[in-house]
Amino acid sequence: MKFRVEWMPVAVDDLTSIWLAATPLDRRAIAAAAQDVELQLERKPATIGESRSGGKRITFQPPLAVVYRIQPRMSLVHVVEVWRTRPPRRRGHETTDN
Repeated sequence: MKFRVEWMPVAVDDLTSIWLAATPLDRRAIAAAAQDVELQLERKPATIGESRSGGKRITFQPPLAVVYRIQPRMSLVHVVEVWRTRPPRRRGHETTDN
């Protein structure tokens, strides 16, 4: 069964803000992550990510984290929140506190 994925306005706003603040290279990663999440949610929303309170689930597709709700009877997924995960530290660029 295929689910329809709808991004709630606040999630669209979040993703837009992330996109606008990103470098061109990061934008490619953000677009790919958003597309991967959407494809996964269309196919198997109950089996990806982790359950959270309030009937929500969360999944991570770096550089994004996505919170969503599933309405199985309607074959519908609502993306309710998205944020950028912390970028990994690059080797040789660690900082130390003095």
